[in-house]
Amino acid sequence: MIRILFLALLAAQLPAQNELWIDLSGDWRTIENDNLAYASPGFDDSAWNTLQVPQRKRQNADWRWLRRTIQLPAGVDRGQLCISVGTIFDVFEIYANGQRIGASSSLQSFEKTTLPRPMTFAIPAEALASGGDSVLIALRIRARVFSYPPSWRLPDMGPWVLSSSSVAPFDAAEKQMALNFQRYSLSLLFALSILFCGGLSLVGWRAEPSRKDLFWFSLLAAAKALGTLYTYIIMADSTSTPWNAEGFHWQYIVSHLDSPLVAFLALAILGIESRWLRWLLAIFCLPAPIAALLHAPISSTIALNTWNLQFGPAVAVLAICWMWWRQRHTHLPVEEHLLRAAVLLPAMNTANNFLARLVGGSTNMGRTLGEFYLSYDLSFWLLVCGLMVVLLLRRLAAARQESQRLAGEIEAARAVQQLLLPAQQAVASAFAIEAVYEPAQEVGGDFYWTRVLPDGGLLLAVGDVSGKGLKAAMLVSVTVGILRNEKSNSPAAILGALNEGLVGHTGGGFVTCCCARFDISGGVTIANAGHPSPYCDGLELEPPAGLPVGISAGIEYEELVLTGRKFTFVSDGVVEAANASGELFGFERTREISSKSARQIADAAKQWGQNDDITVVTVALAE
Repeated sequence: MIRILFLALLAAQLPAQNELWIDLSGDWRTIENDNLAYASPGFDDSAWNTLQVPQRKRQNADWRWLRRTIQLPAGVDRGQLCISVGTIFDVFEIYANGQRIGASSSLQSFEKTTLPRPMTFAIPAEALASGGDSVLIALRIRARVFSYPPSWRLPDMGPWVLSSSSVAPFDAAEKQMALNFQRYSLSLLFALSILFCGGLSLVGWRAEPSRKDLFWFSLLAAAKALGTLYTYIIMADSTSTPWNAEGFHWQYIVSHLDSPLVAFLALAILGIESRWLRWLLAIFCLPAPIAALLHAPISSTIALNTWNLQFGPAVAVLAICWMWWRQRHTHLPVEEHLLRAAVLLPAMNTANNFLARLVGGSTNMGRTLGEFYLSYDLSFWLLVCGLMVVLLLRRLAAARQESQRLAGEIEAARAVQQLLLPAQQAVASAFAIEAVYEPAQEVGGDFYWTRVLPDGGLLLAVGDVSGKGLKAAMLVSVTVGILRNEKSNSPAAILGALNEGLVGHTGGGFVTCCCARFDISGGVTIANAGHPSPYCDGLELEPPAGLPVGISAGIEYEELVLTGRKFTFVSDGVVEAANASGELFGFERTREISSKSARQIADAAKQWGQNDDITVVTVALAE
């Protein structure tokens, strides 16, 4: 279909009457060696082989010549003739009756060259003067020292014509390039899909940095996709600007990084942390891309790549097969099989391409789907990316389920913790109690506990467990359980019993606690175990200091006896609240508002900048 469309475009330039248009497709004489005498019209080429043009495939020879003699019609204007040749993959010079009339690029230097395309050359009148009624066209062709990426190559679709300059197909290259873009647009779509999958993998790695396999796969997908995308950028630029080796260097760097990246991805998936193997991979796989980056001669870059290109994929294939063999009796999760298959496929595909080069075959294997061309290589990569996306989605689904499970457990812990906190209506009628508890997370490490005494008095304990989260909440549960089972009415004895019950059960942490007994006569007895001092009628009290409970056995606590109207107990989350500039709420501000309600104190600290659990309990004699 593309060939028909291309010929239809050329048909729009059918020659008018008295204008020359001779189709040169068909048999040409050819020989595979070099001799400038072959350009002479007098040379006898009858013993040469024949070659059909347009050419279906590249001819593998260092040097070769093509010759054809064309009879010119009588009366043709010989001062306005042009010769058009189709896509010749290698560099060439063209001669008319022994006179050089043009070239695709220099046959001696391959650093500056143009992308192979149809070309049209004007034939000088003096070149035709010695030919009588005929003209000999000779092409001197030299093989390139490197191969273009398959998608850069324009197939030889002609035109091979001798024509008048007024109807010569000077724009054949641009038209064929446009058709080539359409032909490879499906591959371009696949490359964009691969890049998208690599982006998803990178997002997954950012969410879970321990998954190094996702990181290496994102780099691998980016290298493969960007290599293809850069190809199309070069092709687009080549429609108006001669292409040169600079583009080859950068394309070479990007497209050949997949070899070491495949190996590093395999090591990450298998969990192999061998430093010497990584260094070996770097030594074998990176010289060619580094040489291209440093703009070494193309021939040197390719020579390096010839012996090290397949070392990375070989390591990947052998490592994966070896691990599969070792774990053949082990039940592996589906994700493990998917990961290994995802690496094994591109590694084997890259190795297959290399073997094809060794035997002189084509690595541009694909299939034409209507007007589009689909590369097997990109199809492999899209399959690999599909496997990785399935894996990523499975991982995300599993992570979401685990997150929901943990959220349910934390919600249950929060509900249990709320049940452990006393209800305000259960306290003695002789005292007015207000308590506010604002955990920094779903569950916290602060607690308060009350018990009404038989004579109408009140026992109160306010404390803080070191740490945060679920572990601290569990230690709070243990602490409140001990307090509920304690029968003593002495604050010092209660702290001592709490200390003995927690020693060896805090997991390396500790608990601060301030315990107070309020008598109906107005007396208050306080003992403190490392907790912030309480406040009485706007003044900070100084009960005897004591170590936090749970650190060491055998600690005895002292008591302070006093009287007052209103007492305020706070956790360190109030004092240590910090604003955006890092300034603490502090003891002075806490003291100044200690006579306010528990809600006002907690709100003030929270608005200042909460970074820990906030607990405020106020106890006042009932009016």
